[in-house]
Amino acid sequence: MNNSSGFRVTLVEVAVGMAIVILICALALPAIQQARESARRSQCKDRLKQLGLAIANYEETHKVLPPGWIVVSDKDSPNGRETSAFGWWVYLIPFIDGNKIYCCISPGKTSFRTGGPEPHGRWDDPNSDFFVGHYTHFSTVEWPIHRCPSDTGDSQTSKAVIPLAATTTYLANFGVGLPTSNHASDELQGLFGSNSGVKRKHIKDGWSHVIALGERRMFPGGREWPAKQTQGNFNSYWAGVPDFDVVSPLAIVFTVTDGDITQRGVFDVLNKACQFDGMNTKPQPLRVFGINRTENNATNVTTAGLSSHHGEGCFVVLLDCSVRFVSNGIHDNILIGMSRRGDGCQIPDEF
Repeated sequence: MNNSSGFRVTLVEVAVGMAIVILICALALPAIQQARESARRSQCKDRLKQLGLAIANYEETHKVLPPGWIVVSDKDSPNGRETSAFGWWVYLIPFIDGNKIYCCISPGKTSFRTGGPEPHGRWDDPNSDFFVGHYTHFSTVEWPIHRCPSDTGDSQTSKAVIPLAATTTYLANFGVGLPTSNHASDELQGLFGSNSGVKRKHIKDGWSHVIALGERRMFPGGREWPAKQTQGNFNSYWAGVPDFDVVSPLAIVFTVTDGDITQRGVFDVLNKACQFDGMNTKPQPLRVFGINRTENNATNVTTAGLSSHHGEGCFVVLLDCSVRFVSNGIHDNILIGMSRRGDGCQIPDEF
């Protein structure tokens, strides 16, 4: 006779218990994901704040904002063609605890494509010391501050002019119109351009009304940003533009409209104070990129403007170091006004 009185569980009870656990997990998962995204957004905001402070400290030290990118004559290239040295990011390194790295280069004098102290081989050979030497290895350095934690793009790319070039999701404000490799100084309506040196007296709208930096999302498998292209699965790089024949300046700066700034008629339209009716202008219609806005609602692509993986908008840091979240629905005129440094437009406190 079996006198065992142990606790027994039926299959039905097990199934019910499992169903309850699955239901709880299903209900909790969105909350967990939301909490994680909230933490990532907070990190993104903190990183932009740190970069904004670095820009302010640079300006306080040098009495000028860092250049968007430096254009130098590359004596080692055919016909001494113009090429880029480094971008705005590099000039902030001493202000974000990177003095040891910064001391290894001379960003105002050294060509991005130059190799080490004793380079060997052809300047255009990706296997030579010219190409992957001392300075180009510098561009492969990855720092957490380079990227928004929510971004899904590759942290380094194998499809770059410089192998394993480190990417970034934070871009400097060029303003309006499409940047050219060596544009005229009066064609820059934002803050960061070719050999630019914007001073306080040039920022007539005040530091609390002009965007310094903003986000741009990336996706896995991104490629080089071709010249004159404004939308696609493209990468952005923190160190600079290694070759303007291959990579557009849009890889290091953002703009909020298209338009050839070298065409006088287009430039005059872009230079209008406050009001912007670019979609109906002559000699060509101008596109406003907006926030997270893509042409034909294309997915898994980025534009020359601002975007993020936060969904309903993106973060920007203003020159006064305040970080603001700009929604997808911001009016085009407000976004353009925030991107130009001296148009006199009044920016509302809430946008």
